[in-house]
Amino acid sequence: MSNKNTYQPIDAQLIIKIVVSDLGILMDDLLSKHRYEPLPMARAMIVHALRSCTDLSFPDIAWKLHKRNHSTIMTANDRLLAGDYDQAIKAYIPQAIDARDYTRWVCNRAREASQEPTSRRSSANAA
Repeated sequence: MSNKNTYQPIDAQLIIKIVVSDLGILMDDLLSKHRYEPLPMARAMIVHALRSCTDLSFPDIAWKLHKRNHSTIMTANDRLLAGDYDQAIKAYIPQAIDARDYTRWVCNRAREASQEPTSRRSSANAA
């Protein structure tokens, strides 16, 4: 049996769950058609994090977020990159420098969680 460190891909659902938890929104609201704040910002954060730390395409991300057209996903990513959510994220995550900083933080947290041994994650979820 080899003791090599193997790369564990980051689970897209884990990224989604982190953002939903951090922003205090319901998963059902995130996946709905509603556009009241902070839902558009949350979707943009998720899109950018998924594009940054997974190999998912825009159409794949659209499917995960229950969107029919990936162009809405691309627009969300563009708005985040343009800085549209830089001030708004601070109301939810005061330590975030800007929206991109927050998505890097989400990716790092998801990466760390993905590297945990399965038994440790299972016991943490049971608590």
